[in-house]
Amino acid sequence: MATADNGGWDVAIEVAANALSSVVGTLLPPLPQRQLPTPAFQGTLTPQARITGTALTTAGDLTTNVSIDGTNLRVTNLAIPLPGVMNPPPDWLANIPIKGTVRVTDRLEMRPTLTSGGLASATLVIDFTPTPVLMQPAVVAEVDDSFLTAPLIVIALGLAFETGGQQAFEQLQNNLRQTIRTNIEAGVREAVVPLGAITLVPAPALPFAVTASAFRATPTSLHVLYAMGPAGNTSLITRSMLLTSSLTGAPVDVAALSLGNVSFLRDFLASSLMGPPLGLPLSLFVAGHPCLFVGPISITRRGSQVVPFLPGGPPAGISDVSLDSLIAGIDEAGLLHIVARLTATGSAGAFTVSALVDNSFRLAATTTGGALTLTVTPIVPAVVSSDVSIAWWMYLAGALAGGLTLVGVLAAIDSFGGLLINGAIGTAIAGALPTITVPIPLPGRAPALTLRALTSTQPGSATRSVTLFPGITISDPFRSHDLIVNLV
Repeated sequence: MATADNGGWDVAIEVAANALSSVVGTLLPPLPQRQLPTPAFQGTLTPQARITGTALTTAGDLTTNVSIDGTNLRVTNLAIPLPGVMNPPPDWLANIPIKGTVRVTDRLEMRPTLTSGGLASATLVIDFTPTPVLMQPAVVAEVDDSFLTAPLIVIALGLAFETGGQQAFEQLQNNLRQTIRTNIEAGVREAVVPLGAITLVPAPALPFAVTASAFRATPTSLHVLYAMGPAGNTSLITRSMLLTSSLTGAPVDVAALSLGNVSFLRDFLASSLMGPPLGLPLSLFVAGHPCLFVGPISITRRGSQVVPFLPGGPPAGISDVSLDSLIAGIDEAGLLHIVARLTATGSAGAFTVSALVDNSFRLAATTTGGALTLTVTPIVPAVVSSDVSIAWWMYLAGALAGGLTLVGVLAAIDSFGGLLINGAIGTAIAGALPTITVPIPLPGRAPALTLRALTSTQPGSATRSVTLFPGITISDPFRSHDLIVNLV
């Protein structure tokens, strides 16, 4: 696992900060008109609001930038007579364009929720319900002074200067600025507060309960993090999974999703091998490794029950096949390997075959209908090394073992070898693994995302050590590579 990418969390979702604009872009409703009184006139303010961008802070605040360009102030009544101006003023004087930006800031937070399957999870929300302690949502307007050049304003300011000098001129200017800014801020606040809690990143519909969640915000991206086991350490994330432009430095990807090595092997692979048809017991998986099994255990029968794992059952002449050990990992070519050591026992103990079978699988990802699907496909032939031991008495002329002759023994051994090499066991293992489908955790108002890349190796992946028994520690033959999917 490359902790620099995900901090050791099982699932890490990284969203580019500039992509959040499209997520929140449709949230703001139309702003209502407001009556605006000033010392010089009364009018109607018709605000226009358009979200133009978002910004993140390391404190976990999201600021939404709202352009108010196109806002119009229509003067309906003069409070003081202006030289040469009728009351109400004509349209060319009465309509005053307003430009500027409003920044709306509120805190991001993770909220516990249940998935459709009733499992515990969490969503990332921004809640515009007033929080007096934080003084949020904070709404700050910056109004462009260009409205002061409107003809009617110029006339009113000129009159103020003639009657009261520079002090009266500046007082009217400041009053106009403050009145317009206050009313625009109030209008935006009144529109935002009723929105309440808005889901930015919904909980991924994982087939496991989430035990911990967190998020990490930087000026360039947002990480949303989930654990199905022990929580990770958010502070260990030191790099972005997003591809960035070499020219601008801005993210090219909209989002990236990391499925951690431990979770992939533990939650998806090992748990599948514990289920039907193989049914490996949890007690025989080694603690400290996400998918290391040490048996032996029969994979053809459990007591009087037949285990329907081998396709067509064991070959003729073989009474039982046991799984002695199994380990899973991802190699340096990005292939998933499930390496199993098997022992086949002939009828009446006529022979044994010990085989090490390396089944490799290609990993692939697709996006369809807003869902990300990971699949594994076995690669045939499997890599097999074996050792055969034939009971000495089978070489005696006429020796029989449950109807087996020496020729029958060799045929049974050959048939079992073909079962391994041709990938039948690998195919059976692949059939026991689920297709991993994870809804892309972005709301529907975000543009449709497509797959850019799936990577299953990272240069910083560590090699884990595993303690099999007290005093016996081995190094995992596979580094702890994660699966990272990049979306555009």
